[in-house]
Amino acid sequence: MEDLQELARRNAEIGVMNEIAATVNAEHDFGKIFEVFARQMDRLIDFQATSLLVLDHDHYLFAGWIMERGEEGGLVPTELSYPPQHFKDKPRSRSSASNHVMEHDEPIIREDWSKPGRFPLDPMAEARGIRSDVLFPLRFRDEVIGVLTLTSKRPNAFSETDFPLLRQLAEQLSPALSNARMLSVLEAANKEIGILNEMATAVNSERNFRGLRPPGWSPTGLFRDERIRHRERWCASSRLAGRTARGWFINK
Repeated sequence: MEDLQELARRNAEIGVMNEIAATVNAEHDFGKIFEVFARQMDRLIDFQATSLLVLDHDHYLFAGWIMERGEEGGLVPTELSYPPQHFKDKPRSRSSASNHVMEHDEPIIREDWSKPGRFPLDPMAEARGIRSDVLFPLRFRDEVIGVLTLTSKRPNAFSETDFPLLRQLAEQLSPALSNARMLSVLEAANKEIGILNEMATAVNSERNFRGLRPPGWSPTGLFRDERIRHRERWCASSRLAGRTARGWFINK
């Protein structure tokens, strides 16, 4: 009987892994990737909420998402999620549990939040009734690119026996996150390049416009200059007419 249960569990895990791989690798949006991942993970592990922190290439916080169990029991994104570039080079909190996971590439289990621990607790999660959590590093190649956290309202909800499954899940999630991070950085860079090109075009157009104008030209001066030329032509005509009249009388 136990062999049949273990076989069913392994088949469920394989099905979830295949579903995650097929879905997240086709997506390039962080939020959608994590949403699909969290809902598939929910089929294998019992948890109240899950969160994801992603680092940029300089190991600053890049983006973060939270999926929490709603009133109907399903997982829904929360308003505490942060899209890419939100933190904008904000350094990590050196005393946090997530920072320890990132720096040491090792998971952390906090079995009972009611007992004093090494790392500070999240007061917002604590107010929501969270009593235990597990934090797991996300690696891509030789780099830790983020942290996956699962929380529970039950003390001692997680143990080291969950690590093999979490490791398999992390191996499915990390490549998709790395690709999405790279695309997000490229999109931001292309947007900045587009803005710089627009500015350069505007500056060059202004310079060319100035080069075509005569010295001292201005839109308001155009009509003034025309009036001055008209007055000078009138004065010249008057002087010529006067000289012609005087010569006529003298000759007469």
